[in-house]
Amino acid sequence: LISNEGDLYACGNNKYNKLGLDEGKGWFFSGEVKESLVPKRVHAVKHKVYDASLGPNHTIILTEMGEMITFGRNSEGQLGRGHSRSTRGLDQVKGMQVRIGATVSCGSTYTVVCSVDNVLYFWGT
Repeated sequence: LISNEGDLYACGNNKYNKLGLDEGKGWFFSGEVKESLVPKRVHAVKHKVYDASLGPNHTIILTEMGEMITFGRNSEGQLGRGHSRSTRGLDQVKGMQVRIGATVSCGSTYTVVCSVDNVLYFWGT
């Protein structure tokens, strides 16, 4: 869910941190959030969200600044990090920092972005 103010909210199963709900570690808390039964704000996103797409195991968001941020499972390189290693953090798509996204979409093991200059990019399998 994207609020009128551009805040991102998510609920459901957070396996692989696909919803971005993991929090900072503490003395008694690992930081991993397994699920949320009610919509919860994704605090790790610092900019207003313009568009988002959730696949079965990963998510891509597009911020008002045109940034493309991915999180979740990366088994097929679907996060666009230049590798397929596991990661739980949120990060920008490698190589896309100089491009401005217009719309985003996730499949099961791939991600698709259309830029403002009508160029289609995709990664994963």
